[in-house]
Amino acid sequence: MRYFFLLSLLLQQFSALAQIDTLQSKSSVESYLKRRYHYKAITLNTINLVIQDTNTVQPTHPAYWLKADFNHDGKSDLFASATVEKGKLDNQSELFILSSEGNHYTKVDIVDPVSYVYSGDASYSIYSASGMSYLVITTLVQKMLRPQDIRHGHYFTYISARDTVFVRNNKQIIYANHPTQLAIESVKFSATQCFGTCPVFQLTINKDGSVSYKGIQYVNKIGDYNLAMPKAELYYLISLLDAINPPRLSDHYSVDVTDNPTIYLAIRYTNGQTKSIEDYGERGTYGLAVLHKFLLDLRNF
Repeated sequence: MRYFFLLSLLLQQFSALAQIDTLQSKSSVESYLKRRYHYKAITLNTINLVIQDTNTVQPTHPAYWLKADFNHDGKSDLFASATVEKGKLDNQSELFILSSEGNHYTKVDIVDPVSYVYSGDASYSIYSASGMSYLVITTLVQKMLRPQDIRHGHYFTYISARDTVFVRNNKQIIYANHPTQLAIESVKFSATQCFGTCPVFQLTINKDGSVSYKGIQYVNKIGDYNLAMPKAELYYLISLLDAINPPRLSDHYSVDVTDNPTIYLAIRYTNGQTKSIEDYGERGTYGLAVLHKFLLDLRNF
């Protein structure tokens, strides 16, 4: 009986890996994801929108997923964007990579650039370099014009932004052409109030993984706590900071609305150098959005 159970488990694991490689239609991918993650309903979204100067249009031949080795282990992974229904909850958008891990797949959530950074649509493609594959996110970014540049009926300008990501240890990583080479002494992070129920808290993370946490409002735990960050999480934080290279970023980012929180980030390096970033509305850069998502989730310890 024990032998039969182990054999059945191995067959399931290898079947899961084989099935990703054989999924060839939109309906087959949707059926697989619905069954695997127990969705009530799921619809894949087009991922190859055509980005033009001021808008996006549907492609002639829509694509609904990408297959590539995004975690660089020699096996195919699957990227998709989907609208899902879970139980009685409203429809939710999900952006993810099914990343191979041993004999099974792990769903790695990708920060949605439309929700966190930009105010347009996004298109996705594959970039290959040195035998490795990466996910390229191209977004049409809407920018407010300066007052002196505004003409009647024209209040915005548009630019195309590109960000490149991959997967490491089942987490999203930013691909960096110029990563920082500075060793980190400490990271301070704080989120302020908004006109709603935005979480308000403060974090100080030291290079040894010790964490000082202060929960203030709209968080599960109010008050002061001393915590220890697992080595894998600390490594991920350092990898993200190296990739986004904070010294190259602006000191201030802001959106033209009045009801958003402000994120404060202060980094001290071991050589005494410091970098502070104030991001009102969490619309600085895509790399900052990925970092903010990770740090904001730390309040749920």
